[in-house]
Amino acid sequence: MPTMTVSHARVYVTDYIQMKHIAIVIFHDQKNIILQERGVHAKMGEKYGFWGGGIEKKETPQQAIRRELIEELNYSPKTLEFWTDYSFTVTQPGPHHGLDITLHIFLSPITEELLSSKIEEGSGFVTLSIQEALTHPDLDWVEREVVGKLNSFLWQIYPCP
Repeated sequence: MPTMTVSHARVYVTDYIQMKHIAIVIFHDQKNIILQERGVHAKMGEKYGFWGGGIEKKETPQQAIRRELIEELNYSPKTLEFWTDYSFTVTQPGPHHGLDITLHIFLSPITEELLSSKIEEGSGFVTLSIQEALTHPDLDWVEREVVGKLNSFLWQIYPCP
C-alpha cells in the first residue's frame, strides 16, 4: 500500500539497487495540470507523466527538480514549493519490478513562461483537468493516485462555494 510522508530538504543517496528517489513537479492552476507527453522517454510504457527525474548523489530534491526542469524545459519556475513525498513499490513485470520509489513532489503554478518554454525532453505539453486526470487511461495508477491526493489537498485550500 503506498504511503505518504512529509519531508524536509535532505541529501538523498540514490545508488541503492532497489531504492530510487525521484523529484517531480506538478504544474497546476487549481483546476488543471500540465503533464509531459512522454513519447520515447517513457520508462514503463506510460503516455503521460510528471516533469522531473532522478536525484543524483549529494543533491537535494529541490536541486534535482530545478536541474531536471532546466534539462527538460529550459525553464526555472519562480515559484516551486515542496508539497509531499509519496512512496511505492513497482509491481508491474519488467526491469523495474520490485523497485522501491519515493517521489519528492513539488508544486508550481502554470505560467505563460512555462507554456512558452522550449521542450527538450518528451513530445509536448498535455493539459488535463484534475477531474479528468483522476480516471485518464493514459496515466498510470501512481499518477492518478498522486493527482487524487493533489485534488484533496487543493479542496482543503480552495473550497468551492
